[in-house]
Amino acid sequence: MKLVSLAVVTAFVAFPISVADAQQSQGIYQYKAAMSRLFLGGYRAMPVYRANPVWPGDVIQMDNESIIVTDCFAGQKGGNYIEIRNAGDTVTVGTGVDVDLAGSALSARLAALKASGHVQISDEIKISATPLSHDPIEGGESALLKWNRAKSNCAIIEDLYHGRQSKYLLVGEVLHGKVRFEITGHVDAGGNLQAKARLEGIIPVELNVSTKVSLDSLMVTTSKDEMTLAVIPAHYNASEVARITEYLRGERGAQLEIAVQQALRARDIGEWNKISIFLYTYLGTEVARRNDWVERLIAGSDMIPTEKLTNDDFKAVSLYGAAMNIAQGAPM
Repeated sequence: MKLVSLAVVTAFVAFPISVADAQQSQGIYQYKAAMSRLFLGGYRAMPVYRANPVWPGDVIQMDNESIIVTDCFAGQKGGNYIEIRNAGDTVTVGTGVDVDLAGSALSARLAALKASGHVQISDEIKISATPLSHDPIEGGESALLKWNRAKSNCAIIEDLYHGRQSKYLLVGEVLHGKVRFEITGHVDAGGNLQAKARLEGIIPVELNVSTKVSLDSLMVTTSKDEMTLAVIPAHYNASEVARITEYLRGERGAQLEIAVQQALRARDIGEWNKISIFLYTYLGTEVARRNDWVERLIAGSDMIPTEKLTNDDFKAVSLYGAAMNIAQGAPM
């Protein structure tokens, strides 16, 4: 048996439409929590799962990610991507995590790999966003006040800029790239050719997958174009960022960090239920915010341009967001 690395790189990751059972639901909330850790903590960005493509200056409805306003800024050109060097922060999750790969859940594909008889995989997946680029608003944050007054539907931008609307998000910057899943495993060298045939049957051709299996390595990659992965709001509520930081100071933050890590790595529904219920209970009255915590971050009377905040300011926010995602999935 040879130790190898199996990497699945997908261009677009979306939640499966059908949530037929509790195990799938667990995987969805694990993935949402992982994306909160990855993008909020590393880039002060909100992950998106359906809206694509998104451009700076767009207005997104938060509950369904529909783009309700676009083309409000003369001279703005979407797609001016700038590579983010050294992008590659990772979040480790259990193999129950579920995302939709061309109509089939990742967990189902991993189960099929195990069933092939020639591949043994670990119980953990490392998720990263690479390659990754950012598309900022041209002219900087202040350019968002220069919206087209001749278009009545653009008037909402004024309220969003000043934090007077909480159901919508004004996009100041877009993160564009691919999500990468890395799984450590073993390939049976004696069954190499058969393993290759089985793997090529498991991974769908519509993903434009190239599969390479040898005695020393197994690599599965896609050649799909990069897509919108996350958006950075033009402003954040500085008071709410400070409140969350204070809320997670000390022992509470340490306990939540441990619980979130355990929930992300949970491999079965029993383990998930135990940890998510603990988180739900441990959050106390704060759990009431689990369905609107994003709205509290992007609206209010103390708005500050995102560019004036640092990633350090968002360490607590990313932990808080992941905890809220997990609490949403608790069987309560």
